[in-house]
Amino acid sequence: MGSKQRTFEGYNKSDWASPTVSTDAVLMTSAIDAHEERHRATCDLPGAYLNTNLDPDGKNTDEKVIMLMKGRLAELLVQIDPTMYRKYVTTNSKGEPMLYVRLSKALYGLLQSALLFYKKLRKELEDFGFEVNPYDPCVANKIVNGSQMTVTWHVDDLKVSHKDYHEITRFLKYLGDLYGNRITVNRGDVHDYLGMDLDYSKKGVLQVSMIKYLKKIFDDFPELITSIAATPAGENLFKVRDEADRKVIPEEQARIFHHTVAQLLFLSGRARPDIKTAVKFLTT
Repeated sequence: MGSKQRTFEGYNKSDWASPTVSTDAVLMTSAIDAHEERHRATCDLPGAYLNTNLDPDGKNTDEKVIMLMKGRLAELLVQIDPTMYRKYVTTNSKGEPMLYVRLSKALYGLLQSALLFYKKLRKELEDFGFEVNPYDPCVANKIVNGSQMTVTWHVDDLKVSHKDYHEITRFLKYLGDLYGNRITVNRGDVHDYLGMDLDYSKKGVLQVSMIKYLKKIFDDFPELITSIAATPAGENLFKVRDEADRKVIPEEQARIFHHTVAQLLFLSGRARPDIKTAVKFLTT
């Protein structure tokens, strides 16, 4: 679907891409949360794109996004409102029902959906009094009762912190009024946020781990666990076999190796920076 959308005239990736919070910003704000002993909450906004209009300003009336529904999907839509949709149903050469519809919402899969939702959420945060950070467009702050409230977001996953527990409650209620009562909220000492476990259970300290992710790597590639090492970058790290002694591994083993190295690369940029040297060598 995305490849077809990229072929139209005037497409420029930089004009359609949505910003997301940087890993550095997540870790820095989380460390500040721990140091200042703030209360924290993470939440997920349900139906984010479906709450976003394709033409929020009503200015692009000539632009239309048409979607074709076929088979069972077309039949289900007709069942929802037969009076509205049945007269527009046609069939293809195979006898399948077809229904062309014009989209009014930012459906998942459209290139512009993420950016449109970003703009919508950013405006909603600014309407609540937040000021977006000039260095990271997915970090925003506001002063409440003399203390800073901070929110970071990655599409529809938000993390918010403040010294006053009830101010966070008020912010979450604001989001609930916008997105309904199905918002998933987690409050407490441990938060699973963007693949990382942020643990604040020790006063004034942030512990970052990805144990479940690491366990899955070991389960999928048990050959990784061969011995215990004092450091991930041992003295023989950069030693390679002579050309004559090298062997080409089978394609399936190569695929598994590349997949595992990619997983370790993701891990090293978050909870395990200590393995960066070894992983970067493996990427070569």
